[in-house]
Amino acid sequence: MEQYLTDFNSRLRTNWPGSLVKVDGINEPHAKEYLNKLAKKGKIERASWGWYWVPARIRSVQEFLRRDRNFKVLANQTAASYWNHDFVHRDVYVVKVNDRSYAKALEIFASGKGWRIQAIYTDEQLKYVSINGLHIENMEQAIVNCLKSYAFVDAFAAMNVNRDRIKIGEVERRYYWERLPHSDVRIRSILAYAWARIAGGTARRIADDYVRRNIDDAVEKVVGVGQAD
Repeated sequence: MEQYLTDFNSRLRTNWPGSLVKVDGINEPHAKEYLNKLAKKGKIERASWGWYWVPARIRSVQEFLRRDRNFKVLANQTAASYWNHDFVHRDVYVVKVNDRSYAKALEIFASGKGWRIQAIYTDEQLKYVSINGLHIENMEQAIVNCLKSYAFVDAFAAMNVNRDRIKIGEVERRYYWERLPHSDVRIRSILAYAWARIAGGTARRIADDYVRRNIDDAVEKVVGVGQAD
């Protein structure tokens, strides 16, 4: 292999091992040409238009998400699984990213590896904490996002596991005006009702029968397992 390609490949493996790289993100005037040639020689993998993967020994999707250097935040049910100690195990990894092309490349690449990753583009300011090399959506936001997608068990399990540290009153006030999609029920009301149920107290009744039944079922699953333990 030509020396210039050997040197370029060496820099990739030093700086981006196991990571997706964007042509425009590499400080090299001939990056597009070099990446294309390396892919044809089997030294790297083409992920999608404008994106390549620098091979490394990756044993799991979790390891890839740690090794990949592009900005992403594990969110929604995936984030909740960290906060609720994987109470509900899910095989789909939900991540939020701030680059549309990366979102597409990530999903295509993951599919080719047999991994289920849902990449959601967002321009919002993401709130997260870093845990073991991963950016994880903060607990309160993860809980609320789970509620909005009717993933009540995920949300209430995170509330239950973290009942000694979560400031539920602050979360209620923060989301006072937001409503559950396709419902008139406020997120604040769900939080207050579920929190009281988890703590064994009483709360104002949720008027929407469908939503209330789903909340009650989810709380029973969470509290029931906790009592059995």
